[in-house]
Amino acid sequence: MKVYTMKVYPEGRGRQAYRTMAVSEDVSLDGFCRLIISSFEFDGAHMYAFCFGPDIYGPGVIRYECMPEKGELSTKERISRLGLRKGMKFFLHYDFGDDWKFVISVQKIEDTDGKKIAKILSAKGRVEQYPDWDEDEHWDDEE
Repeated sequence: MKVYTMKVYPEGRGRQAYRTMAVSEDVSLDGFCRLIISSFEFDGAHMYAFCFGPDIYGPGVIRYECMPEKGELSTKERISRLGLRKGMKFFLHYDFGDDWKFVISVQKIEDTDGKKIAKILSAKGRVEQYPDWDEDEHWDDEE
């Protein structure tokens, strides 16, 4: 079984906040997303897509959607089916309203003894999911 070591960071913050993760090939993109989101302590209640191409939008981008329409690729796909290579970059587009873009860089691919792995190897920095959120202001608006 192959294990992929990947560096994950919010776009533009790769030096201030990142996570290095080890994920085995039998983990689904859904499981990988849960690992990423929980490692940054984000709220896990948003839609997401994994995007392969120069960006998250545009021509030629391949998107694996968490709630696919008929014929679209699904995040139920296993890592083993993605054709990942060392040095390859792809993206997690998370929370389509707030438009979070996580860059994922494949750093290493190794053969292992066959145990399923999905874990954080190292972490640096924090990121606020809702930096401008004022809970008191929000509740005042609803009264």
